[in-house]
Amino acid sequence: MQSALYTGILTHRRDLAPAHRFAYRMRLLWLDLDELADLFARSRGWSWQKPAIGWLRRRDYLRPETASLAQAVRDEVSSQLGVTPTGPIRMLTAPRVFGIGFNPLTLYYCYGTDGNTLEFVLAEVRNTPWLQRHCYALDLRHADTAGSSAEHAKQFHVSPFLPMDMAYHWQLQLPGEQLNVLIRNERAGVTVFRAVLALQRHAELTPALLQRELWQHWPQGLKTLAGIYWQAVKLLLRRARFYGHPGPHRPATIISGVPSGHPSPTPNSPERVT
Repeated sequence: MQSALYTGILTHRRDLAPAHRFAYRMRLLWLDLDELADLFARSRGWSWQKPAIGWLRRRDYLRPETASLAQAVRDEVSSQLGVTPTGPIRMLTAPRVFGIGFNPLTLYYCYGTDGNTLEFVLAEVRNTPWLQRHCYALDLRHADTAGSSAEHAKQFHVSPFLPMDMAYHWQLQLPGEQLNVLIRNERAGVTVFRAVLALQRHAELTPALLQRELWQHWPQGLKTLAGIYWQAVKLLLRRARFYGHPGPHRPATIISGVPSGHPSPTPNSPERVT
């Protein structure tokens, strides 16, 4: 069983005036897409195919018109990079609980046929309240064991408190006992925002663990939605500049990952904001 529970901290730091920072605890499911049907079939209260208390609803994710999410990921990577992933695909996400859920970022980790070599990451970004989606495909076939980095122009409106004329810089650590992601937003070469996801692998997913997650922990998707709007209220009260939706976003562009040259962010990294 590859599927597991990851727990940790998400931190955001805004350096653009007015400066702002916050941190939230996160509980995210790491799901091997080949294991979904069997895992959820054995877990009372959970479903992949139909409404349930814990629901990984298909239309919340990439290309909902394609029945197979794994095939949708392969098709999207192929359309952007011209190469089709052939190995297992593992997803980092939060499911719906009691019908409520939202993932600003879902990451799909695409492995080689050996099941161990990470070749691509597809980042599916969603915004609210528009509920649009946009994907960035990262080619990590030349990454080293420390992780990889990539950069690209911002192409998708997410926060109304950040402008579109920015560049994204990603650092990703190869998933294992730790799973860390750093995203920096730069404007004219100056970092104006950064987000760090620092997670620890908690335990292999079992029906018993899924039951405990369902009843003992507040739904992550609901916490995420509440947090987004609460932080927006704070920025409005501080008179942060508001940027309206620019209209239809541009098509995704190809992104190539390259060796980072320095370690990926870790829970003790100076990039971490607490």
